[in-house]
Amino acid sequence: AASQFRAVQKRLLVRYRHKNPSDLMDLDLLLHESFMRLNTLSDRMQGYTSQLRSACSNLSCGTHLLLLLIRFKFGLDSKNAYLMEAFLSPVVAHDTDSQGWEERTKAAMLHLLRSVL
Repeated sequence: AASQFRAVQKRLLVRYRHKNPSDLMDLDLLLHESFMRLNTLSDRMQGYTSQLRSACSNLSCGTHLLLLLIRFKFGLDSKNAYLMEAFLSPVVAHDTDSQGWEERTKAAMLHLLRSVL
């Protein structure tokens, strides 16, 4: 949608540069429709971002609760609880594109199972 919008803008600019511009051939309507589609897509993206933040918050709270339950169930001292938190982190960032919480947790748990246990 964005590339179409830019292409229509360029065509309209070329037409308006001439002293006697030719007929627009409905390029103005195409520009308007492209703009409306971009606005719709950006609104949907904002909604999805809000849902992602909510899901990240829920995951963080659930993980923190799980860590507390593990600590109390098995009577872990603060050192072991801190170690467990290092491998099962309750920090869930929604704005990272490189690696998500699941990938980081899986790698940490694999390392824990292979090296410590």
